[in-house]
Amino acid sequence: MKCSLICFLLVFAIASGSDWEPKGNEELVSIRDECFKLENVSEESAAKILKNEYPDEPSVHCYVRCTSAKVGTWDDEAGPDIDRTLRQIQKSGNTITREELVRCKPEKQENKCLWAYKGLMCILKSEGIKDDLIK
Repeated sequence: MKCSLICFLLVFAIASGSDWEPKGNEELVSIRDECFKLENVSEESAAKILKNEYPDEPSVHCYVRCTSAKVGTWDDEAGPDIDRTLRQIQKSGNTITREELVRCKPEKQENKCLWAYKGLMCILKSEGIKDDLIK
């Protein structure tokens, strides 16, 4: 019985995406550029995003959702994946605590783009975020 339970848990852990790894900068830049196009982000807004400024406008909200989903840190039903987000931010050279990320997890909203955007805006205000998340 113990073996069955352990085997089940191992299979579940493997099937649940435990092989996810934080993305490297080259892949992040590719995702960023793809989401600029997919979400029709204006050149002006894209230039601001490259300076780590995120205008409060619908195309930017959806850009944040797009990049987070493609990186694997966002799910439209559950919202941000705290553990993956923590690992991705740490890989960028920034420091943030799990507690800060939990605090920044916004309440679920019908507008998935705005939901993702609000979470990022909170994260960017954290003390440990000193550098761009995508260089």
